[in-house]
Formats: sequence, structure tokens, C-alpha cells
Amino acid sequence: MTKGENEMNGITGEQFIQIALQLAGGMKAIGAGLAVLGMFGPGVGVGLAAYGAFTGMARNPEIKDHIGTQMIIALAFAEAIAIYAFVSFFLLKP
Repeated sequence: MTKGENEMNGITGEQFIQIALQLAGGMKAIGAGLAVLGMFGPGVGVGLAAYGAFTGMARNPEIKDHIGTQMIIALAFAEAIAIYAFVSFFLLKP
């Protein structure tokens, strides 16, 4: 084999592997960053749920126990989504 057949555009096989590994690490970092963005949605959702629950309790105090129970259940679901994003971040962390 000649030198031209062993190289691709001036890059040897070892250099190509190093570039591919660096690219994979960068893609993992981008994926971890996107996973962190997934934690902002549940945070906003929790705030809006609390706002709605407190507004409802202020308008109709007789059913505050029912509203409070429903709010706790909704907050648990929203926090579960944030936990999924948090775990995804640590699985993808470079």
C-alpha cells in the first residue's frame, strides 16, 4: 500500500479515532445541556399550580382541603418529570 491509500485527506486512522471520540464527547455535553433544560418546565408548572391552588383557596375556603390534595398530586407528577431530566443529565454527563 502506498501512503495515499493509507490516509484519508491527510488524516491517519488514529487521528480519525481521536476526532470521533472528541465529537462524541461534545455531543454528550450537548445532550446533557438539553436534559438540564428539561428541568425548567416542571419548575414553571409547579409555580403555576401553586398559584392556581392558592387563588382557588382564597376564593372558596370551604374546599381548601380538596384543592390542597389535588395540588399535592399534581406537584408530585411535575416533580417526577424534573427528576427524570436530572437523572438523564447524570447519565449523559461527559
